[in-house]
Amino acid sequence: MKAFKVFIFLFAVLGLWASVDFIIKLRSSQKEGRQYVANCSAVKVGMTLKDVREIKGDSTWNAMEESPQLYFNYSSDSTTYSLFYPSIIGASGSPVIQFDAATMRVNLVMCDIN
Repeated sequence: MKAFKVFIFLFAVLGLWASVDFIIKLRSSQKEGRQYVANCSAVKVGMTLKDVREIKGDSTWNAMEESPQLYFNYSSDSTTYSLFYPSIIGASGSPVIQFDAATMRVNLVMCDIN
């Protein structure tokens, strides 16, 4: 019976730790999302990719973390790159910045997340 109580106690401690870890990661991703949304209005059509990354504050693209996701769109007319930035919880969209593949300059900025 004592071993069962120890098992239940360890299971409860593990659950508490996992909950606290989840809340900390959620708060961190919300902070980054708010930063991306706030900095989006400073991005203008015609800027270079390097300028956009400096304004937005992103230094890496990593699919495993809260970072912008890079997508390639191929069509018969042109090829574009789109950066989809993480947004805040409850938003129906996320900031998107589209680049012309040939010039690597911004040709579309969508900051509205509502």
